[in-house]
Amino acid sequence: MTTSTQPTSLDSAFIDTLNTAAVRMLANAVFGPSLLSMLSTESDLESPLIAKAPCFERNDHQQAPIFLLTAENQQWLQQLDKQPDALLALLHSDKHLKLGIYHERLWQYFLTHNNKTQLIASNLKARNNGNDLGEFDLIYEHSDYGLVHLEIASKYYLACSQETEQWQTWLGPGKTDRLDLKLKHSINKQMNLADHPRASEQLLAQLDSRGVARPTPQQPLNKQLHIGGRLFYRREEAVDENLLSSALTKASRSPEKLNTQHQSAHWLLLSEWQTLLEKYQVDYHLVDKPYWLDTASGNQRRLANMSVDNEIATRMPEMVIYAIKELNIDTEFCFIVPNNWLTM
Repeated sequence: MTTSTQPTSLDSAFIDTLNTAAVRMLANAVFGPSLLSMLSTESDLESPLIAKAPCFERNDHQQAPIFLLTAENQQWLQQLDKQPDALLALLHSDKHLKLGIYHERLWQYFLTHNNKTQLIASNLKARNNGNDLGEFDLIYEHSDYGLVHLEIASKYYLACSQETEQWQTWLGPGKTDRLDLKLKHSINKQMNLADHPRASEQLLAQLDSRGVARPTPQQPLNKQLHIGGRLFYRREEAVDENLLSSALTKASRSPEKLNTQHQSAHWLLLSEWQTLLEKYQVDYHLVDKPYWLDTASGNQRRLANMSVDNEIATRMPEMVIYAIKELNIDTEFCFIVPNNWLTM
């Protein structure tokens, strides 16, 4: 499989030109900077049918984007932006879609309609004697490098200490999810699901039912992992004018192997947020799901067309976007957390 450079800020600039929020979110999910992207490595088996996945414990995972925002893909997105009805229909539901399902459907649409890919299966469950072995997120065929098992996620983590270079420092807003545990599960288990004999049998049966050629030693099943999302760093002096206008990533270290161009933001205690509101004229709005997946510019458009929410929940973290004109801050993503969040 081929590798190439990470998405650049030019990619983000293009994504921000798209007018339809769902199209921006698709573009950001597929082409935006990931927290971590991984491609399979060559297998050391004599006759491999499955490429060997990198291992988290061995720290041999590699960064590489799965899809590049080429001129062809830009044209595809622009056309979708003009005619988004099919995408919007896929995303429509009488029930509120969980963020993970919404994110999966964005990827499903892309793999179904991109001219280089064919979606074979999504959320394919594997079982053994009535027990769940796991689920293949996406199985697709690529015109250039064959059959692929792709695992995806969109995750949002807050730094719970100043040791931001440590994977275990990063917790989900509900503190039930941790970045290092997520990576271990994704890399060591989910990406290796096809190695289990029963799971492999069920995958091959699915390929046969779709008339798709089985993997061969010459062209094995490739494995990919794409974890998107955003990391929220801590600001000790939350209302200091100089710090507010500075880049977070310059002062904070990130875990080894993390994409250096990952999407970042910051988090504040509720008391710090209230002080910020008292000190400056702050325009802000809650960012509800699925708009966590959108860009800063996309959420800025929503901010301009919505009335300000004056209530921030105190029992659970809330994501907001805010702007402070007097500090030339156009749009910032931020989590507001209860004052006792670190000790809850």
